[in-house]
Amino acid sequence: MKNNNFPLLNELCEEFFQYSNSPFVGNNILPLADLCKCLISLSKTIEYDYMEVINRKNDSFKTMMLPEESIQICEEFLDKIHPSLKEQFQTFLKNGVINLHIDDGKNKLVDVQREYYGRQESYPDVNVGIYYNLSDPNTMIHEFFHGSNFVPSYLTKQDKRKSETHRILSETISVYFEERMISYLKKLGYPAGELDQLSRRRYIDSMECSRFLLDELAILDCYQRIGRISLEDYRLIKSSEDHGRSLVFENEEDFIDCCTKVENKLKEGYQPININSATAYTFGVSLALLLVDQENNIMDEKMIVLNERIKNIGSYPNLFDNIAILGISLNKDFNEKVVNVFKGKMEAIEPICKNRNK
Repeated sequence: MKNNNFPLLNELCEEFFQYSNSPFVGNNILPLADLCKCLISLSKTIEYDYMEVINRKNDSFKTMMLPEESIQICEEFLDKIHPSLKEQFQTFLKNGVINLHIDDGKNKLVDVQREYYGRQESYPDVNVGIYYNLSDPNTMIHEFFHGSNFVPSYLTKQDKRKSETHRILSETISVYFEERMISYLKKLGYPAGELDQLSRRRYIDSMECSRFLLDELAILDCYQRIGRISLEDYRLIKSSEDHGRSLVFENEEDFIDCCTKVENKLKEGYQPININSATAYTFGVSLALLLVDQENNIMDEKMIVLNERIKNIGSYPNLFDNIAILGISLNKDFNEKVVNVFKGKMEAIEPICKNRNK
């Protein structure tokens, strides 16, 4: 049996729980962990090379699109959803809130193929890499909605619950409208195979993110029950009459492997207990994909309401009250629906991707 003393991990967990009021601490850890397990199991049934997905260059897109075309398509798309969104998009471009980074061979942002939304003290900072292909309008829409529901950092810095709730819901909204944009581009006649590559990358990223998130949830779940992490504590929880509910990892070898892996990362200087970003991505993408195929006009309206609501996250900090607006509750039924949606979308895309690569 590996060494089961984890001093750095215990120290980090103590600090995490001292300052955390995350919506996924407490009884909500297990439903989220179960979702991760489902997505990980699904990923094992689908043929893909994750590093190929991550490192794939944008030249795999054959259809060219000028920045002016991307902007026009975004404006038309937003105008159909709600004219005020088009106006805000145009204002963001005019005022420099949305910054377009052109691929000229010298731009570091484009070189590393990263787009990001930066939350400043009092204003959003939206950066979009321009690659002259179909990914451009998609990225513009995704990052625009992050900027649209911007909340100044000083309002969330001291309250993890507000910060995490906002981050999850902001990702949900951005991915939802990103997927709606992909459907819109298909209706305009752009190649489905290229557009499905964008969706495929999103789904695979979310499934892979589940692997990292599950380890951290397993550790937090053990620590919150007994206040320590060790093999003895794990066994104590398992044998306790108060056990009542399952642990994230029912097999102690899996648990110790997980703790050892994270402890070693801590020794190397890595800070892995960051369920905020991992949760935002895994749970946010899952929510978006579950909702995007529903009655579009009705769901668009609900997403716009949510987009406005989370701008005032101080008044609406509860994640589960917010997702109730979308008709969602976190339970086993939710997990099953999400996995079925992921599976259906991946199975629909896979044949196109394989044919396209021949």
